[in-house]
Amino acid sequence: MATEKWSLREKIADRLVLAGPVAIPALLEMLENGLWYSRAATLKALGRMGDWRALLPVLNACWDQNQTVSEDGLQAVLDFCRRGFTLAVAKIVHSRGPIARHEFAQRLQEIDAAAVGRFQRLWEERELMGPEARLSKGEEKKITETVRDDRWGLVWADLIPSEPLKIDKRSVLEPLTGPETNMNFGLRAANKSLEKPAHSNEQDNN
Repeated sequence: MATEKWSLREKIADRLVLAGPVAIPALLEMLENGLWYSRAATLKALGRMGDWRALLPVLNACWDQNQTVSEDGLQAVLDFCRRGFTLAVAKIVHSRGPIARHEFAQRLQEIDAAAVGRFQRLWEERELMGPEARLSKGEEKKITETVRDDRWGLVWADLIPSEPLKIDKRSVLEPLTGPETNMNFGLRAANKSLEKPAHSNEQDNN
């Protein structure tokens, strides 16, 4: 997809989507190392495919410095949400801290204002989201592997910010190690609050 002709990139993306899961490694390689226009087309393909292996790289692209890449990353994330990854996305963004959440919401506002309200509604549910402690890369990956909206009774299209949240509100952290996960993350959050960091790393997700 290393061509600046958009129509051709779209056609190549279409063919990769039709190739199915076998194309995911090649797409992820392109997303990581391609030029901006190749990465943008790749995000479109990955969003349409909705493979969990691509969720984290796609989500990270939302903070990309290139506006087109960032916008296509956000659109791809919304495609993932429609495929049942809403809670996984919400929790990972939640865990990255208020600065990352604000920037994510601010960028998404320009793409889909209603989607911002949906995420904010989920972030308000402390029991559901669990403690605000940074997840490791391994923990983020585990969330993408295991957390699916249907296990909590959530449907993206039915998530209305102004109405009561009618889903199972057990913590989305439970799939990591079980119910005791909340205690572990609570301790981590408490310890973090006692530390005086030399610098902020809340946006090391690009």
